[in-house]
Amino acid sequence: MANWCYNTVWFTGEPDVINSLTCFLYELAQEGRRTGHGQLPDFITRKEGWMFELGWSGEFHFYTTKWKPNTNVLIEVADRYGLNFRHAYEETGNRIFGVSAYEDGVLRTTDLDTEDFEAYCYNENTETYEFENAHYESSDEILQILLERKSAIQILTT
Repeated sequence: MANWCYNTVWFTGEPDVINSLTCFLYELAQEGRRTGHGQLPDFITRKEGWMFELGWSGEFHFYTTKWKPNTNVLIEVADRYGLNFRHAYEETGNRIFGVSAYEDGVLRTTDLDTEDFEAYCYNENTETYEFENAHYESSDEILQILLERKSAIQILTT
């Protein structure tokens, strides 16, 4: 059985185009619920990165994929609709945690690596995660801190 990668995407661009895309994604979600299978828009050229359990909350869409994010699918969607996007994804069991930004045809990605995941540990005695001499109830906040640091370094070096 696949590990599920959780994806959240925010599309930006003309409001009418985003509304049209939202309606299209709603139809895909309905088809997914009807069939119980992951969905891809019919215009996607690479048949991988199926979207499962599509949903939306105001300005962003969320869904799951098997094993890894499907940024390549989002690029095809954005190009077809003339939009940009920000894509956050995580599947911490496989040490996947990152964010991509696609703007004017340019993709920028920041991913955590094995070293980042090894920067903290779980303490069974306190039932907390330890990172830099502090305790956290979950690893989510730590991963976000590490991702923000890595993003800041990439911005400074580009």
